[in-house]
Amino acid sequence: MKKANILDEDLVLPAAIILESKLNNNLGWMQAYSERKRVSLAPHGKTTMTPDLFHLQLDAGAWGITLATVEQVAAAYNHGIRRILLANQLIGKANMQLIDDLLDDPEFEFYCLLDSKENLVQLERFFCQTPHTLNVLIEISPPKGRCGCINYEEALALANAVKKSSFTELAGVEFYEGTLSTVDQVDTFLNTAMSIFDGLYSNHYFTTETILFTGAGSAWYDRVAEKFSHNQKADVTYLIRPGCYLIHDKGIYEVAQNKVLERDHTAQAMPTQLQSSLEVWAYVLSTPSDSNRAIVGMGKRDVAFDAGYPIPVKWFRPGWDAPRELTKTRTTKVMDQHSMLHTYANEKLMPGDLIGFATSHPCLTLDKWCSIHLVDDSLTVLKTMKTCFRPGVQ
Repeated sequence: MKKANILDEDLVLPAAIILESKLNNNLGWMQAYSERKRVSLAPHGKTTMTPDLFHLQLDAGAWGITLATVEQVAAAYNHGIRRILLANQLIGKANMQLIDDLLDDPEFEFYCLLDSKENLVQLERFFCQTPHTLNVLIEISPPKGRCGCINYEEALALANAVKKSSFTELAGVEFYEGTLSTVDQVDTFLNTAMSIFDGLYSNHYFTTETILFTGAGSAWYDRVAEKFSHNQKADVTYLIRPGCYLIHDKGIYEVAQNKVLERDHTAQAMPTQLQSSLEVWAYVLSTPSDSNRAIVGMGKRDVAFDAGYPIPVKWFRPGWDAPRELTKTRTTKVMDQHSMLHTYANEKLMPGDLIGFATSHPCLTLDKWCSIHLVDDSLTVLKTMKTCFRPGVQ
């Protein structure tokens, strides 16, 4: 049976695709980078929420999967993921109940964050009625950052409260540096986070067999990995948590990765570099005669637009041997189900043409799709992967 192919018009468009060759490049790149830095990888699954990709990352050597909500945790668990870091506080009775139910499985290894005594009291009130204890990481934040304790005194007071608890175990320290803007700000904050961790470690506050020290999103993972690589303790697992590397983009994360390459010799020395693997394909619907415009059947329901408009990169007309590169055509407006392109004489589009778009901010493109097609370089579908952005847990 012939496999479906985008260029043969076998798929309903618009459609989201991931190029397998570029995906595999990115998968190997970050795993190899982490190993060279002597840190472990717990990629943030919120970017793709695609269990097939979670398993791909784990099979490549990732320590576990990071997630942001209990709904995401449940979805990952239901697709076979058994080691999860919830990079968030666990708050709310129904949320706690869901995690408690999953902890009935002795193979499920779960961690969440804690940054207040109020949350600790809530956790104790719930888990005192269950047979389970909860592994928590104290979260550290830069001043005016996001969640987290902002100094050693706050973290120490919270660690002492956890020490008195019969229902929580202190498993380590977590931080998020992504709210910071400059290398100096990040490095200063990392020194603070390291000092807090070292203080708790030297005073034996961590009570779990596995001790975790974790940080890093997709913008500053190089600075975090560098700091971790020079301050390692044998019984501590050092985790970085970038999420967008697997998909990458032609927008904000390309910019962020270029800054990593300017800063980091290990990244510079890698034999390849990250590549944008996600495309959204759509038809040209109309080319109005009153202007150099093409109207494409793809809009805000299909593609991210918060961090830059989708970038038209490929052009195919049925009957051609292969797609052509678009170098001048650009997106000028995105509506609910349409995008407007400005065209040029040497890139004269017509109704029925197929356009492949690269994106900026892959999280907010992928979450618009229930399924994504994994394709080879000829755009033949190898596999259709289900996403789990809103699977429901009730």
